Amino acid sequence: MGAPVKDTRALKELYKTVKRLQNDHTLKDVDLHTPYGVENDCLVPALWCFVDNLEKINVKSKYISIITSRMPKRINKPSCKPCDYFKKTDRHTFLSSMRGHIEQIFQS
Repeated sequence: MGAPVKDTRALKELYKTVKRLQNDHTLKDVDLHTPYGVENDCLVPALWCFVDNLEKINVKSKYISIITSRMPKRINKPSCKPCDYFKKTDRHTFLSSMRGHIEQIFQS
């Protein structure tokens, strides 16, 4: 059962935006809860976990607005693990994992 999202254009733009953020050296170095090993039916809630943490590394509000405008609708699933369940990683690993997560949604 795949994630309820297939707006490929929006996901591609979201992916590009996250890739740009990976090269932004002004971002704050903090450790963030990083979803991994997420089941297909929890991909969207986990992606929102990534997005909800972007402010903690000082991502500019204009980028957060761009990202949230390209995001699939927020859904809550009790069977999905909450953000704070996942171990914390540095911002580089966090953003790299976010890109990988978007790729996983493409493939679901």
